[in-house]
Amino acid sequence: NGMDGCWGAEKGEFCFEDAGVDGDMKGKLPFCDYVAYTDAIDKLRFAASHQQSTGQRFFLVVGIRRPHLNWRVPKPYADMYPAEATALPKHNTLDNSIDPIAWTAFKELGGENPFVYTNSDDDVRAFRAAYYSAVSWGDYVAGQVLDELDALGLTENTAVIMHSDHGFHLGEYNTW
Repeated sequence: NGMDGCWGAEKGEFCFEDAGVDGDMKGKLPFCDYVAYTDAIDKLRFAASHQQSTGQRFFLVVGIRRPHLNWRVPKPYADMYPAEATALPKHNTLDNSIDPIAWTAFKELGGENPFVYTNSDDDVRAFRAAYYSAVSWGDYVAGQVLDELDALGLTENTAVIMHSDHGFHLGEYNTW
């Protein structure tokens, strides 16, 4: 088992768990993002109550892991993106006229050579669908925190800053 409970398919590092849309695993190893958003909601409720009684402002950081690998998501999110209906990259290898100096290998997902397509189309579709599922799960998680902020009447007086550290190439130019 890897972080968050699975390593998934051979190269893909994804798995879809039999959980509801909210990600509650009913006593099994929880999703790290489920833990993050439910904890954030508890902290927001405490902060709102404390702010109302004391006037003290608060600062809260919520880390959402998805769509980082592994792409472990509740099954309803995986069902949104059937692999067979997922588009392939427009450019599955780097053009020979381009210097590969900026190309990045990611062997875990099959990006082994910029000029040689090193996955099957089925693998690429499965990886891309799993990534899209993970993005949708991350969106849901962020939405739960934002919805609670709104429910507590804090939306108008709270700054929300969202950022990301990177994205995935998803097989364009055989880069992941």
